[in-house]
Amino acid sequence: MKKFAGVILVLLVLTSFSGIKDCDGFKSCPVDLSQYSLVKSYRLSLESNKYVEPKARFSIMLSKGVRYRIGVCSNRDYSKSPLTFTLFDNYGEVASNIDEDKGKFFEAAEYECKKTGVYYITFAFANGKSGCGAANISIKK
Repeated sequence: MKKFAGVILVLLVLTSFSGIKDCDGFKSCPVDLSQYSLVKSYRLSLESNKYVEPKARFSIMLSKGVRYRIGVCSNRDYSKSPLTFTLFDNYGEVASNIDEDKGKFFEAAEYECKKTGVYYITFAFANGKSGCGAANISIKK
């Protein structure tokens, strides 16, 4: 019985990342490279279902003393909610584009890395909605 429940859970998680077919034409956010150098881009297509809030989680290696800029954008044709991100280390959240006190979402946030290591970044649309968008991680020149 436990194996069956595990298989169902895995299927639910995988279906939340199946994507939205209409997002195929949306590739990336515009990036101002005058002050930053692009490190990594993510293309995100998250589809909600009634069991699991759609999120995408990635790992990334960050270096101490480097200032990173994480920018996000949504395809407004298919996304009614803003794209959010949260950056974590092993001890918890270190950066986000959400100001929960004011209920605001920002298109970008900067983070100066305090310790070299593996960090995890989670992307989701506000309120667990479906949507498509993109994210960029850049470093300050």
